[in-house]
Amino acid sequence: MRSIILLLTLLLWVLPASSEDEVGILFSRNESHLTRAELIRKETKELRLTTFTFNLDDFGKETLGLLVDAAKRGVKVKLAVDGFEGSLPKNLAVLKALEESGIEVKLFNPAFRNALAINNRNHQKSLIGSDFMIVGDRNMTGDYFKRQSNNNYIGVDVLVKGSQVDAARSHFDEVFESSQMKKNAGLAVYDREIAQAKEDIQNWRDQAKHVQDVRTPLPEGNLKVEEIRYKADKSDGWWFKDRDSLHSQVVKMIDEAKTSLEFMNPYVLMTPETKKAVKNALDRGVKVKVHSNSAATTDSKLMAMAWDFQKKELMEMGIDVYELKPGQFLHAKTIVKDGSEVFVGSFNLDPRSQNINLENGVFVKDKKVADRVTEYNRKIRERLMVKVEREEWPKMTAKQKFIHCTKRSLRKAVSKAMFPLL
Repeated sequence: MRSIILLLTLLLWVLPASSEDEVGILFSRNESHLTRAELIRKETKELRLTTFTFNLDDFGKETLGLLVDAAKRGVKVKLAVDGFEGSLPKNLAVLKALEESGIEVKLFNPAFRNALAINNRNHQKSLIGSDFMIVGDRNMTGDYFKRQSNNNYIGVDVLVKGSQVDAARSHFDEVFESSQMKKNAGLAVYDREIAQAKEDIQNWRDQAKHVQDVRTPLPEGNLKVEEIRYKADKSDGWWFKDRDSLHSQVVKMIDEAKTSLEFMNPYVLMTPETKKAVKNALDRGVKVKVHSNSAATTDSKLMAMAWDFQKKELMEMGIDVYELKPGQFLHAKTIVKDGSEVFVGSFNLDPRSQNINLENGVFVKDKKVADRVTEYNRKIRERLMVKVEREEWPKMTAKQKFIHCTKRSLRKAVSKAMFPLL
């Protein structure tokens, strides 16, 4: 008997411990929507939601209806919304009605409270429950969840269960209690407006009851992963972030690449630090692909001008550049390293995400997850994108070269003026 016990003990010591961390990848807009709804419905303890944009469109109203339902059945609900974007932060009556319904609501750097901090935004997106979190790029508006026909956003979220949920919850609470988060208490709102908002919220609760369930809260099956890390920027002021930022972890990921890097990002305007890391990777023989919006598909005309210069610079470095065809809009923010590690989050490859905005995301070391994201990138690339080809100088006349260089210099000057942190 003693020999059997010793043998079992030895086996338990030698065999690797099974990971408690599980990941589900939410590529589909509809699946991401229904998964959120199901998890909010099933939560019995606590919910925390943070987002950059929260609109009072059909999707936003439905989400608020679900959150109020949760609060009414005793779930502790905290809602952190950026105070600059979206229609919810501007509707004081709805904010008051939500507070009276049991939801703790705060706005990050609302313009009416702190004009000096208007440049610093909360760009994080996450939904955190007692035993799960959803992290990614999708804002709380219908066009990210296939609820509006005029926009077709391509995004990627991950649903996580396991060890990192506590880290995400602690970070949320740290930001929620920071001086940059403000309650709207004290701001004047007519009682009749609050009464109407309460009536509207009751209608939204009824509307939310019609959202269909999904079969499983972990899409595509339970993927037990080798390693996962949640990382987010600290809320420590209204200007530059500290050195221990999400950007520093992105650069570390690039620095560790040995064979390949795939970036999927809507706003690519790499800072000198990011470009240096990518250039070093290229010098090591790493193959790099960048997938982004074209000037025709981006939702920012300023970004379109900057991208026109940036993509030429990236191609000259030796990077394969792919642009989205008209008819879609890319919003996914992912990085795949060496086919074995993935980043998914809110981080854009631009100066604002590096230096100013609060961002969050997860780093997952697991080949199964990397394979799925890589395959998704391949489908998007082959079906919806075109590869950008470098302009051939020998085919250009002296006049064409002069015009080309003049336009390029002007674009670079405009980009520098618009993004001084470069």
